[in-house]
Amino acid sequence: MDFANTDEIFFSKKLTWKSRQADVDTCRMKGKHKDECHNFIKVLLQQNNDTLFVCGTNAFNPACRTYKMDSLEAVGEEISGMARCPYDAKHANVALFAEGKLYSATVTDFLAIDAVIYRSLGDSPTLRTVKHDSKWLKEPYFVQAVDYGDFIYFFFREIAMEYNTMGKVVFPRVARVCKNDRGGSQRVLEKQWTSFLKTRLNCSIPGDSHFYFNILQAVTDVIHISGRDVVMATFSTPYNSIPGSAVCVYDMAEIAHAFTGRFKEQKSPDSTWTPVPEEKVPRPRPGCCAGTPSTERYKVSNEFPDDTLNFIKMHPLMDEAVPSIANRPWFLKTMVRYRLTRIAVDNAAGPYRNHTVVFLGSEKGIILKFLAKMSSGFLNDSLFLEELSVFNPEKCSIDGVEDKRIISMQIDSKGHALFVAFSSCVVRVPLSRCERHGKSCIASRDPYCGWVADGTCGEVTFQKGHDQLVPVTLLAIAVILAFAMGAIFSGIVVYCVCDHRRRDLELSGRRDKDPTHSRRGSMNSVTKLTGLFETQAKDGRPEAVLTPLMHNGRLSGPNGKVLIKADQHHLDLAALPTPESTPMQPRRKPSRGSREWERSQNLINACTMDLAPMGSPVIPTDLPLRASPGHIPSRLRVTSGRRNIYLPVPGGSAAELGPIHKRGAEPPTRSELHAELPIPPPSTPTPSTRTHTRLHGHPLFSTVAGAGASSPEDPRCFSVPSGCTTACANAAAATTITTCRRRRHTNGRVRVGVLQKRTFFCQASKCILSNPISQVLYWNTFV
Repeated sequence: MDFANTDEIFFSKKLTWKSRQADVDTCRMKGKHKDECHNFIKVLLQQNNDTLFVCGTNAFNPACRTYKMDSLEAVGEEISGMARCPYDAKHANVALFAEGKLYSATVTDFLAIDAVIYRSLGDSPTLRTVKHDSKWLKEPYFVQAVDYGDFIYFFFREIAMEYNTMGKVVFPRVARVCKNDRGGSQRVLEKQWTSFLKTRLNCSIPGDSHFYFNILQAVTDVIHISGRDVVMATFSTPYNSIPGSAVCVYDMAEIAHAFTGRFKEQKSPDSTWTPVPEEKVPRPRPGCCAGTPSTERYKVSNEFPDDTLNFIKMHPLMDEAVPSIANRPWFLKTMVRYRLTRIAVDNAAGPYRNHTVVFLGSEKGIILKFLAKMSSGFLNDSLFLEELSVFNPEKCSIDGVEDKRIISMQIDSKGHALFVAFSSCVVRVPLSRCERHGKSCIASRDPYCGWVADGTCGEVTFQKGHDQLVPVTLLAIAVILAFAMGAIFSGIVVYCVCDHRRRDLELSGRRDKDPTHSRRGSMNSVTKLTGLFETQAKDGRPEAVLTPLMHNGRLSGPNGKVLIKADQHHLDLAALPTPESTPMQPRRKPSRGSREWERSQNLINACTMDLAPMGSPVIPTDLPLRASPGHIPSRLRVTSGRRNIYLPVPGGSAAELGPIHKRGAEPPTRSELHAELPIPPPSTPTPSTRTHTRLHGHPLFSTVAGAGASSPEDPRCFSVPSGCTTACANAAAATTITTCRRRRHTNGRVRVGVLQKRTFFCQASKCILSNPISQVLYWNTFV
């Protein structure tokens, strides 16, 4: 068909199949009206990729033909349509092709007394239901046939034999037959189904007394929704009851399970129907397909024992009904004057094909459009989208008679259209009318509609790759997450800023209360707390404390040698602060500068030593600026705050020790410290008691028990130098000064380092060791 515009449908090819005049005359002779004696097409199936199978009533003489799809030319001869097509156009029928075989359900006679489910064509034998047996079929109205798995399922409604005492009670049914069924033996069910079973479809409102919708109107093909294979069916109340319609959904797995339950029987014509005890069911189980695991002994159905065949002939009805999903209708429509008669489902709606849209047609030409909502893994709710009146009186009325009953609906997904068939016309309806939504495009919840590039609400088709649109749900989640992350980050920043200001205010308040407060561990704070130096700091500068000790520069003699007065540095270790006498200083907010300052102090402490006060003459020295092996530097540069403090070291040059620790650099290793203050290899140490501690992850100093004890790590503190021995042997009045390294670490809140020196001189041609002299190099307090 071609669609030149939205109002007209034009066909591309046309085929007219009229009944022969002889058939029309015969029909008239049988008492039928002339309007009934025409050829009404009742079967139109695609047999394969190239041919169409068509059957018509042919004036109450059914016939079937095969046509080519491309040219509509007849192929082969015309065959009889009996049991394939009904005689009367008003009779319901269904048909389908499965594996090259035609399965049909209709009536086989002129009076429509013999209802049949029939298989023909193909290479399998022709089979049918038992003739004129009300236990198999009683006045059925066939609605749908589907191919699923190893079975063909037929959906229909019929008069329920199990309630024959209550009159003509109509029940919805589903029946099935095996595809490989080849009929029974020559004694039982010859050329008849050996696998035919049927059961009831339950579509009711639960309660103390169930309200049933028993009139089956339409059934969809098997569709896949939320991981299940299901069929959706429309039901209505009887025509002599209050009007009402419902849509129920059935899982194909539940339908298959119902056929494995108990059978139902009537022991006598006047008795009620009761379940058959399981022990009375023969083996193999009746109704099973041949060649299955349960019937592996029987390759074909005509090999079944007579007991099984007789049982299935007398007990085709199952006791248990098939429940709908959630045991209640998915959709209800009551209190209206029309019933729902047709259903069409698009389970791949929207640009991402992830929505299910249901179209329900009524007997008044009205179509209801719903969006099936998902919850808990399946349908349990619906959203009404729109109501459409699609009947066109101008196009579909015949002689002023308006037949608005919808007899068929079919979705064309590629053409984005819904075809609605009436008795006199076919109407093409678009799946959506997005332009009607205006500014409420997204709010309409129509999955076919969305905002397009030109800013209007239009139809959104399926897109792939980079052309896909961002789903509204994903976009909303992204926006919410962006706001949440921004709020969290802003809160963290505000908290850090406020906390930083609060700490600064607290620190400034403490400084206002104590104007002499200085950096912990600084020279000025230690001297003030302990009174170690009698000379006070000048101008508040800690360098002034060192004025009696050294100059801010080099003290040069007449020959250019550097001079240091060692006798000006009489220090008393008793004046050093102890952990008990040192007050606890408040801990400040850690900062990068303070951490680097403390790190540099610790590294300087690791490179320097303790000395006791002793006078000394001015010693000339001519040493290089950089410490060399066997050399003890004369002064150290100690970082205090942002200034350098120089401490004199007797017996050495006034040169700096060098960069002990640079800002931002890694702490020096122990080998690098020895390079700054080298010592000779230790001899065998004398036994002593030692303890070790750690600071900033580096080993600290060894503490030798006993005041003034010689360090076993430096033999120069207790070994007689060879120079002194030689001088004394030559009766020379020579004096030898030996400088050794002594390290001490006082646990607590005070750390002290001293440099120890011993002097050897000749007395009675012997080299005598003088008392040790100690010079305090550094100290600091810590928390």
